[in-house]
Amino acid sequence: MGGEEARETIAIVLEELVNGRLLVTGKEENRSAWVDLAHEALMFGWQRFAEWRLEDRDLRRLGDRVEDGCKEWQEKGKSEDYLLPNGLMLEVREQLSSMKVLLSAAAWNYYQESEQNATDKVAFIERNLIEIKLREEAIRILNLPPVRSVKASVQTIKNTGTSLEKLNRQVLAPIQSLLRSNVELAREVQCWLGHEDWVSSVAFSPDGKQIVSGSDDQTIRLWDLHGNQIGQPFQGHENWVSSVAFSPDGKQIVSGSNDIRLWRGGDWQDWLEVCCNRLRHHSVFKNPPDALTREACEVCRKYVWEAQSHQFG
Repeated sequence: MGGEEARETIAIVLEELVNGRLLVTGKEENRSAWVDLAHEALMFGWQRFAEWRLEDRDLRRLGDRVEDGCKEWQEKGKSEDYLLPNGLMLEVREQLSSMKVLLSAAAWNYYQESEQNATDKVAFIERNLIEIKLREEAIRILNLPPVRSVKASVQTIKNTGTSLEKLNRQVLAPIQSLLRSNVELAREVQCWLGHEDWVSSVAFSPDGKQIVSGSDDQTIRLWDLHGNQIGQPFQGHENWVSSVAFSPDGKQIVSGSNDIRLWRGGDWQDWLEVCCNRLRHHSVFKNPPDALTREACEVCRKYVWEAQSHQFG
């Protein structure tokens, strides 16, 4: 057979194969014609379909494993020993939306029980770790020297809060014991002496920097936080002082006895304010007669009258 006849024969065979849908042909722009097997072209065009089939097959296999596990769990009286193992549970969790549709109601309940059991175990372990840590801390605090009692009290109070928060509002017995010990060992940090009779009432100033006390010795005394008296005792009551209190701005003190008296503190700013305001409308300040008066008037204006709008003192 010559070359021409051979080409004609090949062309006829190709045409028959194409007509029989065993081959596919085509020609791209600026490129030569091509021939491919029909089933290869089909598989290439439906590659994504093949991937979907594979994914679906894997999901169904996973679903079958969960269904089988569910049956065994039910046969064993729903013992937690036959719940989903962690690895299988993780696989289901990663495909949760698809698995929820695929699984039966019983198998879905089986999965949820497995998840809850795993969560409970983690919580149990965390609780035990917290409890161990708190017990160790209690032993450490118990061994602190007596001079560290304040630090021990602070740490015990903190641990009490941790126990209440992390252990379902339970305070461990060692912490309760430490609380009792700290109460018994608590000591005053200072003892202030000065009154000559029973002290009937005390109060902190609003800024927490001063303390006022009233006594049966008929006096009111002002103290700093180190136990030092500020100024002289306030005297005037003719009977024992039953109550004392600071004004909200901390500038005045009210005391109760058989009568009630209002006292102004000894701070220089308070006294300056009183002096300036009492002279505000006096003729000597309306028309200062000399340099000394003019200078005093300027002090009142600078530190009191103009400062009052800025909450002087």
